[in-house]
Amino acid sequence: MNSPLSSIPAPISLPERTADTGTFAHLFRVGKAYLTFFKTGFSSILHNYKSTRALQDLADEHGLSALVASARITRSEYQHLIRARHDVIRLPAFGLIFIIFGETSPFILPFVPKLVPYPCRVPQQLSRQRRLAADKREEAYRTLAAEPTREAAAKELNELSGTEVAHVSKVLGVDSVLLPLKALRRLRVGRRVEYLSLDDTLLQRGGGAEALDSGEELLMAAQERGIDTFGRKEREIRDALGNWEKVTKAVGGIKPGVWLLKPENWAQVAK
Repeated sequence: MNSPLSSIPAPISLPERTADTGTFAHLFRVGKAYLTFFKTGFSSILHNYKSTRALQDLADEHGLSALVASARITRSEYQHLIRARHDVIRLPAFGLIFIIFGETSPFILPFVPKLVPYPCRVPQQLSRQRRLAADKREEAYRTLAAEPTREAAAKELNELSGTEVAHVSKVLGVDSVLLPLKALRRLRVGRRVEYLSLDDTLLQRGGGAEALDSGEELLMAAQERGIDTFGRKEREIRDALGNWEKVTKAVGGIKPGVWLLKPENWAQVAK
């Protein structure tokens, strides 16, 4: 069910400053702690890449959809492969930032979050990303929120207007000022739907959202489904994922129209 721990950030322990510790000495210790964290992250990325090669070859030969349909892949393997792909693509740009800025990289990374591989994301960056994502979703739903009906939730991608696609892309966090073209925005939403459809199939085979590990694994699953996690307790997040399972089952699968509704209305539509 859960991807290997090497695919998520390792714990980081930052030194506390004492009264007799100078500013320079404290910053040096903090920088050293971050350096150790990033080295661990780099090692994890290389390990994940090597350990998923056989699975990638299988996916290249048969396609991920076929592997999921034939139950030849578990959710743990699926997520391991997806995250390894994600990280390897970002490694060159991230490595360049790390080489240029060194121990000051943590101060730069929050401004380029999408360039950072998963195992190298520090807690402050993750918290900031989730807070900003929650703010963007709130703004999106203030602008556009459909009536909580099953008809709205069941809308397919080709049934959504340009305004609705823009809304869904903001809720999912796949929108980008660098890709303003409507066709590209629609493509990104479609890819997220395809990815989640496979992930949901594997998730249900493994016992559903309740089988997800606490912490980062749970938070990532919720964020990817347009569910706010910032400042929320674990039970609230699991309940929201439970409502996600109910509404997608009610409308016959993952439909982009689900994100036209506020997550707090999912359970109402699923009745």
